[in-house]
Amino acid sequence: MTDIQAVVQLCRIIIGPTFVEVEQSIMYECIDELRMQGYFVVQIDTIPLKNLDDLLNAFYEKCYFPDYFGFNEAALKDCLVDFSWLPAAGYIFVFLNIHQLDEKSLRIFLRHFALAHQIKERKARIALKLLLPVHPRNRILQEITDTWTLAYLSRRKPAK
Repeated sequence: MTDIQAVVQLCRIIIGPTFVEVEQSIMYECIDELRMQGYFVVQIDTIPLKNLDDLLNAFYEKCYFPDYFGFNEAALKDCLVDFSWLPAAGYIFVFLNIHQLDEKSLRIFLRHFALAHQIKERKARIALKLLLPVHPRNRILQEITDTWTLAYLSRRKPAK
């Protein structure tokens, strides 16, 4: 199995990891392969994202969110779970510079993305993933998403 096939396989796993790390050198080949398999794949941070408002606007524009989108984190989660306006085999969101977000915005986003990921994959059986380049700070992202995934599974809020 090639590296590209391995990454694509990880992205396709239902009830799998919230995000998949990819070597920068094969990122675009992985994106092309996922698109050929019917996945909606979009790079969210093509412009610098500094805060949650920037991030919400980027999702709204890149994912063709409906006009009723509320531009808050709960609305983001709801749209990520729904996607009825954009049917696909799965949904992959590429971030090349996710660590540029301020820490508070990053934590809020990851919390709501992790919850949407669990709902979408467990109930609709459709992949919803983040695709990130390998980065030393991704360990922090994993800790945040794991905390909220466990909270969802046990149906309680984690300690802050």
